[in-house]
Amino acid sequence: MVALLHILGIPYAMATQHPDSATRRITANEEVDEAVNDLLPLENGGFGCDEKMVDYEGKLTPYHQPEWIVEALAKVGLVPGEDYLVTPRIPTERLEDVARQVMIVWGYLVANRRSIQYGGQAIKFMVHPMSETSRELVVAHKRISKLQRFAEEEIGLTLEEPVKIIPLVEDVVRLIHIDKLLAGFHSQISKVEGMVYDYYRVFLGKSDASLAYGHLASSIALVIAFSRISRWGFQEGVRVYPIIGAGKPPFRGHLAPHSVAVFTQQYSGYYTATIQSAIRFDTPRKDYIKTLQTLRDNVGREARLFEPSDESILIEAARRATAEYLKLLVRITPHIMEVAAKIPSKRDRLPPEKYGRDISSSICFAADRELVKVVERRSLPLPRAIKFTATLYTIGLPPAIIGLGRGLARIERELGDYALNLTLKSLPLLELDVQFELMWHDLTLAKTYVGEKVVELYIEDIKLLKEYLGVDGTGAEGRYKELLWEIRRRIPENNSVAKLIDEAGKLRGFLG
Repeated sequence: MVALLHILGIPYAMATQHPDSATRRITANEEVDEAVNDLLPLENGGFGCDEKMVDYEGKLTPYHQPEWIVEALAKVGLVPGEDYLVTPRIPTERLEDVARQVMIVWGYLVANRRSIQYGGQAIKFMVHPMSETSRELVVAHKRISKLQRFAEEEIGLTLEEPVKIIPLVEDVVRLIHIDKLLAGFHSQISKVEGMVYDYYRVFLGKSDASLAYGHLASSIALVIAFSRISRWGFQEGVRVYPIIGAGKPPFRGHLAPHSVAVFTQQYSGYYTATIQSAIRFDTPRKDYIKTLQTLRDNVGREARLFEPSDESILIEAARRATAEYLKLLVRITPHIMEVAAKIPSKRDRLPPEKYGRDISSSICFAADRELVKVVERRSLPLPRAIKFTATLYTIGLPPAIIGLGRGLARIERELGDYALNLTLKSLPLLELDVQFELMWHDLTLAKTYVGEKVVELYIEDIKLLKEYLGVDGTGAEGRYKELLWEIRRRIPENNSVAKLIDEAGKLRGFLG
């Protein structure tokens, strides 16, 4: 494959450090070798990616890891800035200490000094997660600029180009209004820093949006985001190169060999796709190469533009879908944390703390009176997205189904046939999502975890999906079903189930 980085200056395949593989656990010490293999060309036995995201968000990643990666890649003859980029994801200062952010930025500046000695600038971007306001993006940019000036004075750093911030947006409301976030950042960065971005990269995340709002609402939000990004860029005369952040399971994006062709249609307009651990390590080599080729062949196609009136209808559809998802979610959270604690960890993370997911924004977005009666508090005890996804498969309730059938029925009932047809037409991947999920459910098992009333809602979702999409499935079978029941038997005895969970994940093709 010809490197698009040479042509556009924009990478198309971002290898990440997501802990979603069922077959590999990778320590922080092993991540340098992993990065080399990720960025080696396919013909040299590598994974053929041209960007590596070094993740510091909640991870025990060494501050010098970007520099070590650059040095290791020089030994195999790859030129920074031409053959690959290294792109750190810094922690947001709202959730982690500002001092930690500063140390990470300093680490990348040191890495850039080394990379320039090897022929080019390896780090040209930094991902800012959970981006909510343009102000926080400007604050992060100012901090980077200050440290860059200090590096110029103290260690003789000379960059080829300033490092740009990539906003990572992973909330349905903010995805819907992503054009406003970009407009605010575009305006403020010129006023505050006297700098005009000649182009932007923006990272659109599926996983956290799904966790808080459900599969249907998050999918709708993403296609609206592509439409609004394209329209804003055209109006401002600025190029925007979106990154689509998606994992293998439908709930987290459904970027998999069997679905990639339709994936590229639904999210038309992307320039970069995340190549997460499960797609690299839990996929047969031949299928992986075809997936990468399909992604590359569809880079930079025009985004699907929706009329503003249709966007408004889709937003209302997403509200209904969110409400139906939350009605089941709030009922299962008391039951899933015990199982979530058993899901094996695949990366070195910061010490775990109580993780309360604030769903107040989801509830406000849904604006549903019945839902407000059910919810007793604004924060739910939920694991992070990958462990949440793995947990739901383990208890027999694949998560993309939750609220999906009832959501479509409510869209038809309250918004009409046009809204339903628009929703279905906007999401061509939906049928494949459901086909996949219906291979893995076990409703009898699920009742032993969450009770009969919760499973009745899920059964209603399945019945309605058969009506709306013509899709049906028999659920878990054979060895997979045996594994789920063996896990269920062992959990009350507090026996280790990590190997069994991994084996079930291998059969699905991912952990979570």
